[in-house]
Amino acid sequence: MLAGDDERGLTSVTSRRRRVASLVAACVVSVGLVAAVYVVAVRTTRGRVLDGASLRGATQSRSSATDLVQRLLDVVSVASLVMAVLGLVVIALLRFRRDLAVAAVVLVVGSNLTAQVLKRLLPRPDLGLSETTPATLNSLPSGHTTVAFSIAVALVIVSPIALRPLAAVAGTVYASGTALATLTAGWHRPSDSLAAFFVVTAWAAGTLVYVVRGSRGDDPPENLALDRGATPPRMARAAFVLLAFSVAPALLVVIARLDVHRTLAQVSVYISSGCALAGTATLLMAAVLLATAPEKPLPAPAPG
Repeated sequence: MLAGDDERGLTSVTSRRRRVASLVAACVVSVGLVAAVYVVAVRTTRGRVLDGASLRGATQSRSSATDLVQRLLDVVSVASLVMAVLGLVVIALLRFRRDLAVAAVVLVVGSNLTAQVLKRLLPRPDLGLSETTPATLNSLPSGHTTVAFSIAVALVIVSPIALRPLAAVAGTVYASGTALATLTAGWHRPSDSLAAFFVVTAWAAGTLVYVVRGSRGDDPPENLALDRGATPPRMARAAFVLLAFSVAPALLVVIARLDVHRTLAQVSVYISSGCALAGTATLLMAAVLLATAPEKPLPAPAPG
């Protein structure tokens, strides 16, 4: 029995180490993706042209829903962010999970501070292009999208296991809807929201390292922080479909060298950008669900 217990404990420690290594890798990759989005979308001519075409397409596609979109964006404020953080802390504490409360606060505050710092520090060179916004005005990452996605991811982390899939779906709709709203209202370029998604993912991976390292080998599955079988695979499949459909119009503009000043091309890039943002948010949220999956209970040692 003692040998069996030792084996179970060693397996648990090894599993936690693997999870920590995976989370650290995810954090590093996410930081790299933020840098990649910045370089491609801000410092290359083709990236700037496509970003600008999407913004023009959004302006040309405005309808009576535009006012509703702007009212939705006006809801995001410092006061609403504070209230959301307090709500997340209450949920975690009601579950007697102070570690998750700390993780939620660090995730939301860290993500949003990072977004504001990057927005002010990252240079946006003037490439001599005709743009709808001031050439040197940097708006990457999007503050609104960072707020929405950080709250959505934190909600998944603090929610009870049975409710995490529902929280993930609702959070994905909220975050991707906010990203699309910033584009539709002409407040942000697609790359701004894309970078925001990766900023939040980096912080989520980092805070989950803290949660996993703080868990003990004898903790029940609930305390190890969604059963893998409960992870909605449909989210990932839907994301791949969205991304596949979004790639086609953008590639058409790039490969066929269509005039990005034409309305049809701009609207195509705008639509593809919206699909890409929704697909990216879905993929990243599915990854969060997998990252928060508890360890499966180890089988009891055989008698004798």
